[in-house]
Amino acid sequence: MIKCEKIETLEKTGPQKKFEAILLFVVLAVAAIRCSYTESLQSTMSLYPKFSNITSSLTLSLILLCSIGIWLLVMLAKKEFVYRKTGLEIPIFLFFIAAVISTFFAANKRDAIDYSTTLLVIMLSILFTAQLISSTSQIRLILIVIVALGCMNTVESISQAKDGNQNLIRDYQSNPAQHLNQLNIKDGSIEHWQYVHRLYSRDIKGFFSTSNSLGSLLILSIFAVLAIIRQYDIRQKKTFVPLVALILLSVGFALARSHGAILAVILSLLLLAVRLKLSSFILRHKRLILLVIIGATLLVVASIIGYGINHSKLPGGNSMLVRWQYWVASVDIIKDYPLGTGGGNFANAYLKHKIPAALETVADPHNWILSITSQYSLLGLLGFSLMLLSPIYNIFFDKFGSCQKETLLSTDTKKHPKTGIALGITIIAARMLLVEIPQTNALAVNAYIFASLCVFPAAAFTIAFYILDKFIIDFKTETATTIILSFAIVAIAIHNLVDYAIFEAGIFSIVAIMLACLCVLAEKRETYKINFSKKLAILATAVCFIVVATFYITTVRMVSKSGELLAKAVASTNDSNTKENLNLAIAADKCNPKISLVAANMYHNRYDLTHNIKDLTTAQHYYNIAISKDASNHRVLSDLSRALLEKYRTNKNKDELEAALKLAKEATKNYPSKSQLWMELGNIYTAAGKNQDAQKCYKKALKLEDDFQTLFREMYPEENIILYRMGRDNYDRLRKITASTD
Repeated sequence: MIKCEKIETLEKTGPQKKFEAILLFVVLAVAAIRCSYTESLQSTMSLYPKFSNITSSLTLSLILLCSIGIWLLVMLAKKEFVYRKTGLEIPIFLFFIAAVISTFFAANKRDAIDYSTTLLVIMLSILFTAQLISSTSQIRLILIVIVALGCMNTVESISQAKDGNQNLIRDYQSNPAQHLNQLNIKDGSIEHWQYVHRLYSRDIKGFFSTSNSLGSLLILSIFAVLAIIRQYDIRQKKTFVPLVALILLSVGFALARSHGAILAVILSLLLLAVRLKLSSFILRHKRLILLVIIGATLLVVASIIGYGINHSKLPGGNSMLVRWQYWVASVDIIKDYPLGTGGGNFANAYLKHKIPAALETVADPHNWILSITSQYSLLGLLGFSLMLLSPIYNIFFDKFGSCQKETLLSTDTKKHPKTGIALGITIIAARMLLVEIPQTNALAVNAYIFASLCVFPAAAFTIAFYILDKFIIDFKTETATTIILSFAIVAIAIHNLVDYAIFEAGIFSIVAIMLACLCVLAEKRETYKINFSKKLAILATAVCFIVVATFYITTVRMVSKSGELLAKAVASTNDSNTKENLNLAIAADKCNPKISLVAANMYHNRYDLTHNIKDLTTAQHYYNIAISKDASNHRVLSDLSRALLEKYRTNKNKDELEAALKLAKEATKNYPSKSQLWMELGNIYTAAGKNQDAQKCYKKALKLEDDFQTLFREMYPEENIILYRMGRDNYDRLRKITASTD
């Protein structure tokens, strides 16, 4: 039996407040960690004993999920709990359904599981955090943490600006071949040129993967400090500290040089000023104004699409040209994958649909609408959009009016210096675990390296937090303050129309926390006391354990265990032990095709040295396993095709030649704009005596290479170099072959 009643006042006991304060700290600690190191889900393998990026990311998600589970278990033990309705339950459920469906049909289920669960756990933390917030001092704490994280990343950005990548540049200049080999980049390739271009461009990105991601964090931090400043008369001394914080954040924003973030902030601030100055007029004509905004948005979108179709690019230089290429391919992907490619599966789908001459391959279309739609379908877009854009609805329909008395928030002026210190210690511990710290024979040098990598970032955060916590007083959740926070989400949504920063776990975690605050501050948000029977409590407890255990087994456990076994296989000098550990690693994570690919490449490389046909047969076995887990990867198909061609040249088995030909054709279907694949297909046709078909493939490869070089010269007329995606030797050979038949 479930009994649900609406309550008008929210009262929590002292122990309950302390318990929920600890859980709120966990939420903030996870967000702080994710904003203090570069978290990426691009690699789904871990090599023991290192705590890999993917393992750490999934572990942080597990910590969040366990916190939610512990809170539920405590509430279930009481056989009653209070739940504050957020209005985001249905959108998150819709996204969950879309994620499950897209994962089921995803080519690479390991990537789909990892990406989708990371997003979903952060989304659940919105609902969770909204239950934990019960006072204005907690809102104040959250804003101070966001501002302090922005300050910490700004300090790191200043350090990067002073260094200017000099260490990496010196390393590259001292031995370019070795430096590129460590990064698995071929000399003279487009990847080589792109790396050098980024190396000398002095990309300022704080602790994130790109300067655009840094820009997104600073957007959130700037609006958070503006919400704080709005509390006071600008002429009062109380505004001095937040104004200094705003100046520091602006320095970081300028260093990031993210044009999309700059435009998003300018536009959002203009809209914010209009909303605050013309509140009564807007509220009187809200429906008409909303229709005008929707109409204007559709007109702008139509104009952008029209310009792109007519000019094959967008105005704004090379960055917008390549984005148009991403977006055109994304539309084709959405048509081909109506249920979504699955989280993290965009990259291979993009290769199949990319404009042939396009220079870059990407794992995201740099547009949150296209990214969600292509990976999670229109249903996923509906859920994600309703969640992300809910503040816009609240802004236009005055759902923040009289928020102070309607949100059941208690007003207090409690400060949180211990929380700031604890978060600083957490950042130190996390960076010790997650960041590779070089070791030397000199104790003083080791101490300096440790301090610079672990202590200094945490010190920057703690100092910023302490000063803000000490001087920001008399905090109130006024309507204007809440509207400012809403426009932070608006700015993020605008910025990520041309970027993917929102999908970095650190950025999305801060967005989720801010959305939770806005849910709490929304007017007339119903709060319910739910009572239930003992049997139902036992059933719900079992479900909690099953959900957490399932997440752990299918993510953290599988990835870490398979990575440990793979590392043992790589390190082993005994072939039987190597195979045993490889097979165990593959069995430990049945969803991950990359482990099988690593195994196949090990034996293929060994064959290149030994020319032992048994090694090639073993490689073939592992390639087939990898293909059975992900048939969309052109590299696996191409590598197996080359292996079979090698075997044919040894034993002249025509079945193997036919199989090699079939795989090579499939590889070109999965990546039709890769000239190297067409050349390899031509080589197989030549081996089969089908010279006419071979010539067609060679001409196709040559055209793709020439189109690429033409586009490169158009985009970079100042560059006096010629780049070859397939290598200079292969290109010259193609020229000779095609010239001899013309």
